[in-house]
Amino acid sequence: LSDANADVCVLCGIGGSLVCCDACPAAYHVRCVGESHRVAGASRWLCPEC
Repeated sequence: LSDANADVCVLCGIGGSLVCCDACPAAYHVRCVGESHRVAGASRWLCPEC
């Protein structure tokens, strides 16, 4: 059983430790998307496209 999010970073195409968008299938490395998009303590995270 797999989740609905991508297995590789949308920006660099490499797998690893990814942050998954809660509104679409996109997934990103924090270093690729930039930590400014990550809200500490937030229960949901939306990618730059959402």
